[in-house]
Amino acid sequence: MDISSVVKKNTTVVTDFRMPDGTLIIDENTKKPATIEIYGPDTDEHARLVAKRARELQLKNRDKKNSKDAEPEPVTEEMVKAQKEKDVESLAEITVSWTGWYEKGKPLKCTPENAKRLYLLIGTVRRKVDKAFGDEANFLEMSKDS
Repeated sequence: MDISSVVKKNTTVVTDFRMPDGTLIIDENTKKPATIEIYGPDTDEHARLVAKRARELQLKNRDKKNSKDAEPEPVTEEMVKAQKEKDVESLAEITVSWTGWYEKGKPLKCTPENAKRLYLLIGTVRRKVDKAFGDEANFLEMSKDS
């Protein structure tokens, strides 16, 4: 393979969203499948997110080092829920745009808060976006010039 023909993309569009029963999610107006566009792992947007999470972890670890009780806490249901919410928040922050998502018959505006709501409400959508983000091939394409 000639790597000079590979080009990195900043975003990719995820499609083929399905409800848990297998029903394809369709844009009510265009009758095309719903989409979600996300930033890739090599973008400035993702780098800022990683830096933010690293800073949060530094602060948490600093607080634990200053504590006399350095034993790890047992994992609780609340901790698992909090981690899931952080994961969803991360996905929301890399969400660029979408089509085909509605609320009460009106197009749902693509905002981080709405993305979090969507990802928490429909787990299959969250998992598909997360999987697409984790597959670097989604952010590569062959140059048309080569």
